[in-house]
Order: sequence, then structure tokens, then C-alpha cells
Amino acid sequence: MKPSAFPYALSPGASAFLTATTTITAVTVNTATWTVYNAGPLDVVTATDTATVIVEPRLIFLPLVLKAAP
Repeated sequence: MKPSAFPYALSPGASAFLTATTTITAVTVNTATWTVYNAGPLDVVTATDTATVIVEPRLIFLPLVLKAAP
């Protein structure tokens, strides 16, 4: 999501939820940063968080059947 993808004013105590969906096939690290400010820019506040997703490989076991030669 682009930094300017949510350029809306929120009232004090209000909240917003942003969701992004994708399919991943490898270990992925996402970092999100949220910056808010009053016009001016005075009272700037920034919060950052990171999430790591580890994709576990799937192991498939097939039975081995041995037959005697005729």
C-alpha cells in the first residue's frame, strides 16, 4: 500500500482497519509504518511494526510396494 493510500482525517478516539491479502510461497517479512500529524506538521507520531511469515514445506510420503518377480 502506498504511503498516501489512506489520506483521511480521523477524529480523536476513532480507528481504522486496513487489510491487504496476498498468496506467499516463501518466508516473508512485512514492515508497516503509520505516521499521523496535526496540520502544521506539529505533533507528529509514528508507529512501526513487523510481521514474519515462515512457510513450512509440505512433505509427501508415498508407500513403497515391493513385489517378487514371477
